[in-house]
Amino acid sequence: MLRFLMATTARQVGCIVALATIGSNILALFAWLLLSPGSAVPGSVRAFAADVATTAEFLRHTPPDARPDLLRRAAGQAFDLQDPNAPPADGWIDTVLTRALNERLAERAIAAHATVMAAPQAWSSRGVVVTIDFSDGEVTRFAIGEPRMRNVIPSFLLPPTLGVLLIGVPLLLVMLWVAYWMTRPLDRLARAASAIEAAGLQVRVPEGGALEVRRLGRAMNGLLERLREDVAERAKIMAGVSHDLRTPLTRLRLRVETVQDVRLRQALGADLVLMEGIVSSSMALLEADLRQEPLEALDIAALASTVCDQFADAGFDVAYDGPLHLVVRAQPVALERALNNLVENACKHARGGRLLLREEEGAVRILVEDRGPGIAEADLPHITEAFRRPQKNGNGFGLGLAIVASVARAHGGQLRLTNRSDGGLAAELRLPAMEVA
Repeated sequence: MLRFLMATTARQVGCIVALATIGSNILALFAWLLLSPGSAVPGSVRAFAADVATTAEFLRHTPPDARPDLLRRAAGQAFDLQDPNAPPADGWIDTVLTRALNERLAERAIAAHATVMAAPQAWSSRGVVVTIDFSDGEVTRFAIGEPRMRNVIPSFLLPPTLGVLLIGVPLLLVMLWVAYWMTRPLDRLARAASAIEAAGLQVRVPEGGALEVRRLGRAMNGLLERLREDVAERAKIMAGVSHDLRTPLTRLRLRVETVQDVRLRQALGADLVLMEGIVSSSMALLEADLRQEPLEALDIAALASTVCDQFADAGFDVAYDGPLHLVVRAQPVALERALNNLVENACKHARGGRLLLREEEGAVRILVEDRGPGIAEADLPHITEAFRRPQKNGNGFGLGLAIVASVARAHGGQLRLTNRSDGGLAAELRLPAMEVA
């Protein structure tokens, strides 16, 4: 519970404001009760206690034979004199009324102790029986019926408590709204920053809110702008290098064809193919990182099935396991390249594999399994880095899985590689299910 309340800045500020407001109001309530104890008793209870104390005082100074006449004159108060020697009626003591009546007796310097008890069932549920024991041993007991007790409300909603509620609750609500209003720009800023990974460097974070938040937003936008410039410059350099390399490679290929020695010509041709593969793979990785391909409606099930069919037609043992149709929003070219790389990796090391497509818990799960040699556990954490190849069976350029990881990041997902218990590698590409509206 505490972790939930302290999870965000808005909740932290809200908790501080709530505790401060509640604490200050509780202190004000205690101060009120300490300085003015009588004000803690509801007005109807004070009036009841005053009437009973007055009646008791009159009865105390009235001869016994004249007391019934006095109570008849007080009939409007619904008082009914009872035999003090009779056994007390069953019921429960009303502590609020008892305390209020004893306070009134003490204020009038009447040496007596009073007890207010709920009347038995013969009376209305709102009736009470008042017993007053005077210091000289005389006991006076009379019942007060429902008509008089109708407006006596010994509520726990005391006047100071009511004041605290009327002032403190609206103040607390206002302060909580202020806390939310103050932290809302931070929340928008955090959401925009989280969207950078999925949407790329073209995102701009909002620059609203307090001065410090605006400064942070401007600083982040400046940093993003510099990153965009650096990435664009890197793209230009890589494109230039690729273009400049392809021209001499083409000339070399033409010259290799003129070599008379067959074995030498084949060796030189293999080296040229390797160099061209490195250039092409490097450009593909750069394009996966930099290309801002728009999201489109894509039947990912049809795409996965097509990729598997292409490798199966080439003679590999590749099978597709998934729904016939699953339409999501994705980058078609980038996702096709990622699926091709995963299936190609399985075919390269195991001559085939299985592609499973599932939709679960708001995500699309693409799993490519093979029965190849797998990857050493020491290499798994770093195998998706560019130009990183496993120590064993390290064929290729070390860029295929790096491209897949880049495509996953561009979609706000992730690539996870694990060795299967029964042998082989399981490559799981998990993407958020951005469904078509």
